[in-house]
Amino acid sequence: MVEGVGVSAADATKLAEALDIQADIREASGKLFYVDALRFQALPMTDLGQVQADEEGGMLRAEGFNFAAINAMPEYDESLAQTRVETALKGLNLIPTKSETSLKHSLFEAVNLNHETIAAKALDTQVIIQELAPDGKPLVGQAQISRWSLMVRVW
Repeated sequence: MVEGVGVSAADATKLAEALDIQADIREASGKLFYVDALRFQALPMTDLGQVQADEEGGMLRAEGFNFAAINAMPEYDESLAQTRVETALKGLNLIPTKSETSLKHSLFEAVNLNHETIAAKALDTQVIIQELAPDGKPLVGQAQISRWSLMVRVW
């Protein structure tokens, strides 16, 4: 029996508050979606000044990666990320009874001309909660009630 589709507006607001998201994360369909456009996979940059003019004669500014600042970026603790997300979802009864949690990262890596790594950093911690069938295999497609993939950043 289908009881409803998506997450209620009230639960979406509570979840956003629990995850310190200052935005409406609920779409009209009940799906939840949020990307922080300023911080999502953002990296520290260095202003390299003006470079040659573009095809319309306007001066362009160049930026380069600030490798020292990238290497100094803090990484979000995986266990804290998992606990924070699972606690928020469990508090709203949004985790399937049978599920498994995995963690992933988006990684940034830069190498020099000698193929030496000069910067390597996990940009986020993705907490993925996958609903499982009674036999323990992941549910996918229309049988799947929920799959959460949440990315948290420390800065």
